[in-house]
Amino acid sequence: MNNLSFKTLSLLLLPLFANAQAAEVELVGNLDASVVVSKVKGKTSVVEFASGFRHGSSIGLIGREDLGGGNEVGFFLDQGFSLMDGAVTDGDDNSTSAFSREAMLYVSGDWGKLGLGRLGTLSSGTGSFTMLSGWVFGTTYTTAAWSEFGRTIPQYRLDNAAAYVSPEFSGFNFSLVYSNGTVSDTRRWSQNNHYYGAAVKYQKGRVLSSFVLETADRRSPGEVGRLGRMYEVNYGLEVGFGSVTGMFAYQYNVQVRGVKDHIVGLSTRAAAAGGDILFGVRGLIGKDDGAASNEPSDRRAWSVNAAYEYPLSKRTTLWAYGAFSDGSKQLSSKYSVGQVVNYNGAQAAAGMTHKF
Repeated sequence: MNNLSFKTLSLLLLPLFANAQAAEVELVGNLDASVVVSKVKGKTSVVEFASGFRHGSSIGLIGREDLGGGNEVGFFLDQGFSLMDGAVTDGDDNSTSAFSREAMLYVSGDWGKLGLGRLGTLSSGTGSFTMLSGWVFGTTYTTAAWSEFGRTIPQYRLDNAAAYVSPEFSGFNFSLVYSNGTVSDTRRWSQNNHYYGAAVKYQKGRVLSSFVLETADRRSPGEVGRLGRMYEVNYGLEVGFGSVTGMFAYQYNVQVRGVKDHIVGLSTRAAAAGGDILFGVRGLIGKDDGAASNEPSDRRAWSVNAAYEYPLSKRTTLWAYGAFSDGSKQLSSKYSVGQVVNYNGAQAAAGMTHKF
C-alpha cells in the first residue's frame, strides 16, 4: 500500500464508514496549522506555513468488539498528512504508507493489552504504548520535543512490532515492545534491524514517574554484518502542586559511532489566564569518540522553550510558542551537526489545533 493516494484510501474506507455503527468504528483525527519563523545562527530567517508543528495532523479509525468477560478485540489505524498540501506524512522515517503513524490489531482484558502491527517506541511519546514522562512538551512542538535533542533510536515508529502492557498493580504497570525488523523482516532473523524495549511506570495521586530502557540494531542498507547497537535510557518524574506541575527528565544514549550523550530537562506546566503556560530548559553534555580529526569530540548544547495554550473549546486549542538554543564544541554552528535550530538558533510559532 505504499504511496497510496487519499482518493484511493477514501474509496477503501467508504464501506467501513457505511457500517460504522454496527462495527463500532469511530473516526478520529487531529488538525494542526501554524505560522513558524525559524532562524539558525549564521543563516537567514525562514517563514513557513506549517502543519503538525504542535501535534501531527492525522486521521484515523478506532474499532472495538466486546468478547465478553472483560475482553475485547480492537484496532487502531492512524494516518498522518499535511494540511498545507494534503501529502501523506509520517514524521520520522519518511514513510508514505497508508496508516504510517500506527496500524495495530489488539486484544485486551483484565490481564493487560497485547498489540501487533506498526507501533510507536516506548519513548516516542506517540502511539498506544508510549511510556515517556517528565518533559512538559513531550514530543510536541517539534524543536521542543524530547526526541529532538539527542535521541539515538532512529525511528519513533516500528514495523513488524509486538507490544504488551500490563494491568495496574498498586500504581505500577510495565510494558514490553519488540520489533522483528524495524523497517523489514524479510531477511534472515540475525540480519534484520531489531528493537527491544522495556518500561515501568508509576502513577498515583500527584506523582507520575517512568523508566524506559531501549536498544536497537543499526545496519546499513544491504549490510549483513551489524554496524552497531544503540542504547537509550529515559527517566521522567512529574509531581503536581495544585495548578502547577513540576517535571524532571533525564536521558542517556549510546549511538553506534561512539557518540554518548547525557540530557537533563526541567520543565513545568502552570494554569494562567484560562489556559496553560509551558516552560522548560534542558542541557546536553556528550562526547563523540568517533569524531573526525578536524572536529572536537566534546558535545554541548542547551535550550529554553516556552508555550501558551488556550482552550477555545473542548476540541480546539489556540497556542503560541518560542524557543532559543545554543550549542558549543561539536554542536556549535561551525559544524554541520550543529547547523540546526534545535542546537543553534531561535524559533517562534503560533497556531491552532483541532481534535475530533
